[in-house]
Amino acid sequence: MSQRNTPVPSAGSGNVIATYKDGTVTEHEFLKYMAFVGLMNPDYANTLDTSPYKKMTLKQYIGHKVLYSLLGEISDEAIKKVDAQMNMFVEHLKRAIESDPTLKMQIEEAALSDSDIKYFYRLITTVTDAELNKISDDAAKMRFEETSADFNMVTVRHILISTIDKSSGEELDSMEEAFKRAQEVKMKLDAGGDWSVLAKEYSDDIASSNSGGLYRRQTVGNYIKNFKDAVNKQEIGQIGDPVKTEYGYHVIQVEKREEMTFDMLDQNQKFTIKQTLASEGLEKFMADELEGLIIKIDLPKDTTI
Repeated sequence: MSQRNTPVPSAGSGNVIATYKDGTVTEHEFLKYMAFVGLMNPDYANTLDTSPYKKMTLKQYIGHKVLYSLLGEISDEAIKKVDAQMNMFVEHLKRAIESDPTLKMQIEEAALSDSDIKYFYRLITTVTDAELNKISDDAAKMRFEETSADFNMVTVRHILISTIDKSSGEELDSMEEAFKRAQEVKMKLDAGGDWSVLAKEYSDDIASSNSGGLYRRQTVGNYIKNFKDAVNKQEIGQIGDPVKTEYGYHVIQVEKREEMTFDMLDQNQKFTIKQTLASEGLEKFMADELEGLIIKIDLPKDTTI
């Protein structure tokens, strides 16, 4: 059976809950889709059951169906690529099911068949790949130039005075107390204190406290905003004033900063830029065009199988 002719899961089963230009979505079809999204994004599985997320997820599903229908003829090469990715996903899922009875129960309760899973995977991946193929190297380079500071590579030391215990979520120090401790750390470092000693004594970052707070050759864009701004702007070798983030206060020293050019990026980094642009393209369609194609949405208050 060709990809284009794969039957829609539970099509015609249950009430129609959405009507859009040239198509409908039934209640059972959408329930299966939500279950699939929960498999793909386990962290969001619980939030999917709330009304705002249900409506948003339904619109995203309609958007993917609309975009898929607009693709026209899909090349054999594109189909083979998606099918290879899909088969890897299915194999990974089978192994996960064998080791996780809860996951198996989740799939059984949703009545998700292999063909259902393959349909949804093909739908999402084919649309995503098509959007990705629109992104040229020139567009990726232009985005890089707009955000080049995010690609700087830094070797940095920091000592974190946290206000929150990660394991319990309880408050350790108030922001005022954390700031005072951070100032104390800075004073000791300015006076010639040893990073290795002070990181062990003060830092709440367990990943770096035993290595003098050191992180080697990190991509700046992975950091949260205030920390990112500090490591991009602080003078090399300077011990900066305490920097406030959602985690607490950081005392930072940038040991080395390398400014990257587009040609210096590896293929994974260039691909990530293209993925970001493709995702933004999909979001733009969902925000600007999809609403005009949806005729009616009638979600039941309690959507259960």
